[in-house]
Amino acid sequence: MILFDSITETGSKNSKESSLAQSMYIIAPTAPASSGPTPPANSSPTALYSGQFLPVGTLLQTGGDLDGLRRFRTFSPCAPNLPCDWRDLHAPLLAVGRWYATNQILPDGSIIIVGGRAAPSVEFYPPSRPYHLFPFLAAAEDSQMDNLYPFVHLLPDGDLFVFANSRAVLYDADSGAVIRDTLRYLAGRGATPPLAHLRCSPLTSPEAAIYTPK
Repeated sequence: MILFDSITETGSKNSKESSLAQSMYIIAPTAPASSGPTPPANSSPTALYSGQFLPVGTLLQTGGDLDGLRRFRTFSPCAPNLPCDWRDLHAPLLAVGRWYATNQILPDGSIIIVGGRAAPSVEFYPPSRPYHLFPFLAAAEDSQMDNLYPFVHLLPDGDLFVFANSRAVLYDADSGAVIRDTLRYLAGRGATPPLAHLRCSPLTSPEAAIYTPK
């Protein structure tokens, strides 16, 4: 089991030790209760990262703090009684450093990595597709940076619904194009992760079509 801890400062805000202490721990299911959680032994700082599971069950982590800002990390399940730890990948690296990004798995099993602080762009893992600028994220930014951790949902047709702050678009991950500007929520403040949540639910059912997309 992997435990993602809350932020608890144990040192300087600029220290690698502090960044690791507020990130993640590994709890072996067969370990004695007295042994407690184990921090990762070989990981770059992970604070403010993003993550997604790969089709094979491996957990992919992207970005973080300090020298982890452009890193990919993976965690693969291991057999009982064997040591488990994160693998810090030294190559490839993220095209830009990312705090507060969002990861979404795509139909082909690749991962799209969307946004982050001062990073209005998208890129992919594996990096087999080109990096794209995503000006929508810059337009959705405000003084509180409410465009961080954008909400990203994969739609049945393969397009992405991306919601940041008070705006939303339909996005084609293959071409890097905004298909449609779908929403501008003007009634007060927009979404502010991690204080907000978004759920997309289908408005059709096998029994009856109750909604026709426009």
